Amino acid sequence: MRLTNVRVLYKVLALVGVLLAATALVAFAGKIGVGHLARSIERVEQAEKAAIAGAVAGELVLELEVTELLLAANPAPDRAARAEQEIARIAERIERTVLGLRQSADPEALAQLQRVETALGAYRAALNETIARVHRLGAAVTLSDAQRQILDAALAARSDAKAALDALAVFEEMMETRAHAVVAASNEEASLLGWVMIGVTAISVLGGLGLGWWIGRGQIARPIEHSVARLRALADGDTDSPIWGEGRKDEIGDIAAAMAVFRDNLIKARELQAA
Repeated sequence: MRLTNVRVLYKVLALVGVLLAATALVAFAGKIGVGHLARSIERVEQAEKAAIAGAVAGELVLELEVTELLLAANPAPDRAARAEQEIARIAERIERTVLGLRQSADPEALAQLQRVETALGAYRAALNETIARVHRLGAAVTLSDAQRQILDAALAARSDAKAALDALAVFEEMMETRAHAVVAASNEEASLLGWVMIGVTAISVLGGLGLGWWIGRGQIARPIEHSVARLRALADGDTDSPIWGEGRKDEIGDIAAAMAVFRDNLIKARELQAA
């Protein structure tokens, strides 16, 4: 369909529609960018929470180790019962912490958590050996061979505790590195989004202005100028020049049809005057 057959109102509405579409495009690009940034922030928060949880688990392992050493230093039955309860409480907290980390971990983090759990399992087995020796030898302890055996078991468990702490430290460092990487990627993404928004806005504005100029100037203003010029010529008595816009189906065509009637009447009036 030719634009000369479209009414001016619809041309204006088309121009408004183009500008609205450009605005919607800019808003859509912004929405996509904001969504990406929101997901990046969520990943940073998850990594930070995981790093904090890993640090908490490490502190609990240290607390477990201190409790074990205190038990080895004083394996009296009443002290042993309290220490065993404390060890069970701390071990349960560590287990819950690691379980919580597994729920939001990706395959790489799960692999490291598996190593953490293996090290914790070895340390828990060594702890159980220390507790078993306390139950077996605690009542007979003096500065003797029995106490030395308990201390040896506690000291042997320290290597397992260190392995668990090292595994937790690797996990914590992994999460911190991941958080830093996500922050860096988010900054780059934000910068890229800024340029994309500028580009989309520039294209939309320039495209809207270009299309607006073409519709406003070429399809509305210029035809009206031609019609006004022909009306002035017709008012001056020019009935020979062609009427601009004849055959169009828009308002310019209506003006041209009206001028054609005026021209024909003017010609008839001249013929009557000549007769």
